[in-house]
Amino acid sequence: MSSEAAAAPMGLPGSFEDSDQPTRLESEEKSATGLRTPSSFSTYPRPQPRRPHTFLETERDPLIRSSFPGPRLNDPEVDREPLHLSDQVHILGSDIQGRYVTHALASCLALPPVHFFMHRRDMVSLWHKGGRNLLLRNGDEEIAATRAYAEYVNRNPSERPTGRGEKRPKDRGPISHLIVTIPAASAVRSIYTILPRITSETVVCFLQNGLGVAEAVNEAFFPNPADRPLYVLGHMTHTLAPKLGEPFTVSEVSQGKLMLTALGHNLGHSPIRYHPPIERNDRIAHFINLMATAPRLQAGGYSLEDMMIKKLKRLIVTSVLEPLTVVLNCNFETLFKNTYANSMIDQLLGEILAVVARLPELRGSTEIQSMIRRGDFRNHVYKRLVFFKNSNSRMQVQTMRGHQTDIDFLNGYFVIRGREVGVRCPVNESVITMVKARHSAELARIQDSVSIEGEDLPAFPAMKNGSPRRGLL
Repeated sequence: MSSEAAAAPMGLPGSFEDSDQPTRLESEEKSATGLRTPSSFSTYPRPQPRRPHTFLETERDPLIRSSFPGPRLNDPEVDREPLHLSDQVHILGSDIQGRYVTHALASCLALPPVHFFMHRRDMVSLWHKGGRNLLLRNGDEEIAATRAYAEYVNRNPSERPTGRGEKRPKDRGPISHLIVTIPAASAVRSIYTILPRITSETVVCFLQNGLGVAEAVNEAFFPNPADRPLYVLGHMTHTLAPKLGEPFTVSEVSQGKLMLTALGHNLGHSPIRYHPPIERNDRIAHFINLMATAPRLQAGGYSLEDMMIKKLKRLIVTSVLEPLTVVLNCNFETLFKNTYANSMIDQLLGEILAVVARLPELRGSTEIQSMIRRGDFRNHVYKRLVFFKNSNSRMQVQTMRGHQTDIDFLNGYFVIRGREVGVRCPVNESVITMVKARHSAELARIQDSVSIEGEDLPAFPAMKNGSPRRGLL
């Protein structure tokens, strides 16, 4: 029985009318039995009319004080100023998810204009030349959003600004809500560029296809839990497609949901528990309400179990299939037809599921444990492998262009968590090493070709000044 039920109000102080509220004895019986039976009303007398209580008397009597709706003496809640929360949202990432979220929030007139950060000057130039608007295509429908502002942030803070119009942006104050959609491999370095604007009151939402980004951010910048921002883990089920040649256009193939899970200052697998629960934190609840304001996002708060059921399906598919396409230098169709590759798929999947089954934050999830026993994750992996057909994986394209991959936040996450729960993952460790070796070889090949061919750069659009541009920003 909750404390509110145990301290049921006895009517407004000063009322001379008969009341159907229980007396103190009735409240005690209700607390002891959990139910109030009709016999209790016949056993105990009804409350008698009483004179009005003064304010000081309500402070001396604990029973009256618990039901008195007015302010109390020496109460810090009386002197505390009301909490004013900002509606401003910042987006870190101009990838397809970042553009979609920015468009959805910018289209909502109930919210202030959205600010999103860019780390590339050429993208900022294209933004201004294109009319400073985002375009969403849903079938034959085209929806433009103009209530978005781009902020250029230098990826290398130590670099001196050179040229006209490249002054370092002024500090615009702390960020209230930050949505990070930039790929996991670039997230830590990109957050560093706006680190002075992130405080312990900032709500940071991660929307990458990977896990362990918050842990990496804490290790790099917030070793003290008191300095950490409030974390929210997000997962989008929308099906989106880019438009070639139009960097600020998104095609919505099918609408989904934006699932949000509150983690707080600590992460979901931390032994620290909040009371009241972190979901009731004013700032996190306000952020989730802001996301729910945009109807296209279909955003809502979900439990960690419901979130991980959806997120693990996509994460496991990416962790098992994409690294093997890099190691074997093949597409998905060739991977499916290779018997030895199928054996490696099963080995990678077996180690990952062994880790997932022992994660302390998911150990109590009967749904996830049942999915592992039934083989749902394995069936989903092979269904996606057949669905991809002869396409190349995103990780393979990144490696060939010399971009940094998210391998540390895919397989690397399960390896690290496996060490914590006592599960070794030798096959995943070997695949991580081979993917990084392949990336180093491709990077050396690109640098050699640049040094030999000089200005012949069109074959590598991500190159600039002889060094590869990592990530999507």
